[in-house]
Amino acid sequence: MTSPALRREVLETFVPLNALPVERLEYLLHDVTVMTLNPGDVLEDCREGSGQTVYLLSGNLLFSDESGEVAKICAGEVQSWYPVTTPRGGRQTVRAETTVNCICLESERLDRVLAWEQSARYFEAELAFEQGLEDSRWLRRLLRAPIFYHLPPAHVREMFHRMVPRKVEAGEAVVKEGDLADACYFIKQGVAEVVVSLPD
Repeated sequence: MTSPALRREVLETFVPLNALPVERLEYLLHDVTVMTLNPGDVLEDCREGSGQTVYLLSGNLLFSDESGEVAKICAGEVQSWYPVTTPRGGRQTVRAETTVNCICLESERLDRVLAWEQSARYFEAELAFEQGLEDSRWLRRLLRAPIFYHLPPAHVREMFHRMVPRKVEAGEAVVKEGDLADACYFIKQGVAEVVVSLPD
């Protein structure tokens, strides 16, 4: 669930989220949660393998181990730009020194988005070179559409290689209501109008 007070610009302050385009940040924002800790509370969701990626939004966190050594991270410092993590099975404890707000993202979802962004950049360069596309902005927009996030990159790559350009004249029907859905169309240039027939 998205916190009403959390905006996309907040995600842009963290690494590696700051390398993602607006579309992917908006996609991640839908599942971001904000967790509040009171002074003395232990942060349990930051261990490796917990399934959560946690960033410090405000306040101070104390990292302590069995030897008694204590380290502190304060929001806004360079260390707070990176995920808060402790080793899997480690004896380190993370505790709030002050009132703390953290943002939590599902690690698998974040990893998928990061992998997709890397693949999208590669696909864009590869396809633009192979197809001689001087203007690849439409391709960039298409690759960053959420519809592709749940597909393996290899499948999307195969789909792009099978694309065939088609020029449509003004007023020409591309597909009609009731037609067999045997193809998928993407608008590279121009404007399309959708007309829906209403029952009598």
